[in-house]
Amino acid sequence: MDPVAQQTDLFLKALAGTLRSIREARGLSQIELAERAGVSRTCIAYIEDGARRPTADTLKRLSSALSLPLHQIIRASEEPGATFVTT
Repeated sequence: MDPVAQQTDLFLKALAGTLRSIREARGLSQIELAERAGVSRTCIAYIEDGARRPTADTLKRLSSALSLPLHQIIRASEEPGATFVTT
């Protein structure tokens, strides 16, 4: 695997974990987040399991549903130890 593909895979795994952590910190189930974001629960599960790469539209929907700017979600995924606001 080339270095860029490796970096992308690592980022997507981190993003999946970040989204799950934020969802859980907000006390939301996958179903609740899916309803707020206007996507299916299966979509949330696939993203959190790393089985599907989220589109830009899906990421924007998720960030809105989580009341968190998308750049904060990305930053938390890129930087170990980065935090996000839990409201």
